[in-house]
Amino acid sequence: MLRAHAETQERERKTAGDLWAESDYVFTKRLGGPLSPNTDYHDWKRLLQDAGVRNARLHDARHTAATVLMLLGVPDRVIDQIMGGSRAPPRACVRGTSTCPTPCSRTSPGRSPTSSGDPRSHPLWTKNQDNEV
Repeated sequence: MLRAHAETQERERKTAGDLWAESDYVFTKRLGGPLSPNTDYHDWKRLLQDAGVRNARLHDARHTAATVLMLLGVPDRVIDQIMGGSRAPPRACVRGTSTCPTPCSRTSPGRSPTSSGDPRSHPLWTKNQDNEV
C-alpha cells in the first residue's frame, strides 16, 4: 500500500514541477506540503453535519466501530487487528468505557446476559482471543 502511495506521490511531484514543496513527509498535500493536523477534524465535523447526526468527537467513532464489531460477533483478535492495538479487557465495558447498548453484555442482538446480572459470567465473556471457550 505504501509503495502504491509513493508511486502516486511521485506522479504528483512530476505534475507539480517547480510548485512542489519538498519534504520528508510520507503523506502530504497535493503540492508536497505537510498536511494540517486539523484536516481530519474538519472533515469529520463536516461529515456529521452533512449526515444530520449529533456532534461527536472523531474518537467516539472508534468506540462505536469497536462496539459494532463486538455485537456482530467478530473475534476479539480480529477486532484488535482492525483497531490497531490491544483493547482493554471486557471489564472495561462493565465500567462504562464502551458504547454497548445493553448493560454491556457481550452478546449478539436478541440475547441477554446471565441471570446473575454479571455479563462477565456469560459464555461470550469467557472466550479466548480466538473466540474459543
